[in-house]
Amino acid sequence: MSLDRKKDSSRRAIQMWASDNTDKPGDLFAPNYINHQESDVEGGVSSRSLEDWRELVGGYHRGFSDSAVTVSMQIAEGDRVATRWEITATQTGDYMGLAPTNETVTWTGVSIDRFDNGKIVESWVDWDKYRLFRGIGLVGHLDGRDSAPGGRPFRSGGPTAPVGAGKTTAMQDRRPREAMRQVPFGRTGVKVSALGFGCGTVGGLIIRGSAAERERAVARALERGITYFDTAASYGDGLSETHLGQVWKALRPKALIGTKFRFGGNEAAIAASLDSSLQRLQMDSVDLFQLHNPIVDAGSAGGLDADTVVDRVAPALRKLQESGKVRFIGFTGVGDPSAIADVVDRAGFDTAQLVVNLINPTGVAPAAAGFEGRDYDRLVNRAAGRGLGTIGIRIMAGGALSGRLERHAIASPNLKPIGSGPTYAEDVARTKQLAPIVDRGFASSLIEASVRFVAFTETLHTALLGCSSLDQLDTALDAFDKGPLPEEALRLVTG
Repeated sequence: MSLDRKKDSSRRAIQMWASDNTDKPGDLFAPNYINHQESDVEGGVSSRSLEDWRELVGGYHRGFSDSAVTVSMQIAEGDRVATRWEITATQTGDYMGLAPTNETVTWTGVSIDRFDNGKIVESWVDWDKYRLFRGIGLVGHLDGRDSAPGGRPFRSGGPTAPVGAGKTTAMQDRRPREAMRQVPFGRTGVKVSALGFGCGTVGGLIIRGSAAERERAVARALERGITYFDTAASYGDGLSETHLGQVWKALRPKALIGTKFRFGGNEAAIAASLDSSLQRLQMDSVDLFQLHNPIVDAGSAGGLDADTVVDRVAPALRKLQESGKVRFIGFTGVGDPSAIADVVDRAGFDTAQLVVNLINPTGVAPAAAGFEGRDYDRLVNRAAGRGLGTIGIRIMAGGALSGRLERHAIASPNLKPIGSGPTYAEDVARTKQLAPIVDRGFASSLIEASVRFVAFTETLHTALLGCSSLDQLDTALDAFDKGPLPEEALRLVTG
């Protein structure tokens, strides 16, 4: 078979994709044909049989119409042909959970076909998935918009804040009513979205969701302006980092990633833990590397005291910063509030993760009379005042603010509360005290109120959403669109 005929067969194979004319693939492809999709979310490369490839083509054409392909270059040598192509199509059907947008988009790719006995037996395809996703709105432009000014701990929506009705349409999802706030992240010099994406075990989506669900959720978060994604070596025994790295390789977004480690007494092991995390994330460096141990008072069990963090952990982290593998360093502020405050004051960290939610708002407001729970004595405000970037965690109290004992199928089944009640069931019961927020029309649900509370607290720079499904993520993002809670609602929370 001449090189020119091979080039013609490769061109016809690309045109077959664009036309959805795969009824007679035997004219071009061998029965044992294998198609390798580069930069796939499932392990970097996924391989498909001829029948699987036909289904992939069918799924594309269920979402797109009016496809036109242009071949811009071909190189043939030996048994292989490399083809650079460009496809233009209009999204007129559902695609990866996104309703029809009628957007026309163009993307490019390169296919390398291997021939044997006049048939294509193997292909390697690498295409610009990010350009396609951005074109239809699954991934948005991260433009670093400023947050609203204000020196008060809370940003209020005024005496009457609108309560939206129902779920927004796909087009409204792509064009939210309120742009995601991009907030100065302490003294780091970068900005971060007011809502971040938590990749942990509480929601479990990045750990236990399917590959398609994981990619769809991250793409949706990016499209809606989320620019911080938080993981840890301990989440799913490394699965969270592995899965996030796969999605990152597929989407190639411009956003921040933070991961975490646990200190066991050996400073050298911190660097080893970082190297393992980077390997799972498929990265050479990470934006934020954070201590994950609880911080406890001297002499207490179950964590590290402040002196250990200041004298041993922080210097080791600064060495990693100097190496270029870590951009910023931080810690997770769970444990004893006095010890956490000491670390905030003395360790020189860039960021702190701190507990704040409607059940326990003491990280940002004084404890109300009769408050039952751990008093964090406005640690969020303290950290922000010292220039640290602040990250809100447990913003839904692990899901208790849904008011339901039942947990999602992929969420962590056995959840221990942090800073609130002794059990998850008791936290759920305590949500009844917050019912006036909904009963008086300030929010349609406590989930909505939770998002609006943390997302517009000025001293809290980003707050992590831990989701189990794309629907949960959409619900939280829709809640953000409704803006800050009114003053009267805030008084019901903080007293």
